[in-house]
Amino acid sequence: LTLPYVCAQIKNEYPDAFFIINGDASGHYSRNLTDHSTSYEIIKQCLSLSWSQFNVPKANPTHRRSRLQCNALFDFGFVIIHEQCEGLIKDIESAIVDEKESLDPWKKDNPTLSHWLDPLRYHANSEHEEFFKTIDFEEI
Repeated sequence: LTLPYVCAQIKNEYPDAFFIINGDASGHYSRNLTDHSTSYEIIKQCLSLSWSQFNVPKANPTHRRSRLQCNALFDFGFVIIHEQCEGLIKDIESAIVDEKESLDPWKKDNPTLSHWLDPLRYHANSEHEEFFKTIDFEEI
């Protein structure tokens, strides 16, 4: 599916919704082949958003940092996963980090997985920044 098509579906299904966009930093930089716009520029235009509705980092946190952030959100009850979120549950249960605490080898070996885990990681990093300032991740 193309990004404009997905945005049209979202707009059609949620016509009165207010959106806050989280995501991967690469959406700022990767360019569309046809018009050279970025993914976020396309989303902004298709959903008629303002840049203030984008809460996306300029650089992504490490996989270790993402894991610690998500675990902290679960431990303190800020995020609870509904039992019907089967894709996310499967991603969380099967994710494996390597000796460098990276998810990259697991993601490469499992191309059908992580599509639900990544949005959770981006949400955690973008929307819970103030909470994470209260945690010393170096001690964990």
